[in-house]
Amino acid sequence: MSQETNDAFVRAATEVREPAEGDVLGTLGIHGTLFLGQLVNFLIVLVVLWVFAYKPLIKLMAERTQKIEQGLQRANEMEKRVEELAQEREQVMKDARKEAKVTMDTAVAQAKEKYDVLLAKAKDDVAQTVAASRAQLAHEKDQLMQEVRSELADIVLEAARAVARESVDQKKASKAAVAAIEQAASDL
Repeated sequence: MSQETNDAFVRAATEVREPAEGDVLGTLGIHGTLFLGQLVNFLIVLVVLWVFAYKPLIKLMAERTQKIEQGLQRANEMEKRVEELAQEREQVMKDARKEAKVTMDTAVAQAKEKYDVLLAKAKDDVAQTVAASRAQLAHEKDQLMQEVRSELADIVLEAARAVARESVDQKKASKAAVAAIEQAASDL
């Protein structure tokens, strides 16, 4: 603005006039040029405040609101993630318990199988030992019986010789044979 315009505004602002009759605005103290100058000044201040104060404040408040909303959203996401992790942890614990139970059951079953196998092997070993012992006892019995028969035959043969030497007396031969058999039985 030029100096003359400034001076005109200053004169108009400082000039005191009497309102004309019938001038309703004048009786209220409103002068047209002064009102126009104040309106221009108000609009300039309004534009300056709008550009330099209101818009940055609105922008700052919008950014702040956005940051708060993002923070709340992240907090909600973190809360959901914590819940998911808790559920995942619980599922892992359940799976671990199941796996441990399966492992334990498998170990028990394997131990039982091994026990059964060892027990069966021990029974087989005992049965084989018993069978071998019985076979050995039967063999020894057979040998003993052969020895007894052989000795009995020798005793009978000797008894027959003794009877034959003494004469052939039926009663004596019978008594000698019985005595020989008793002798052989007592020797056994």
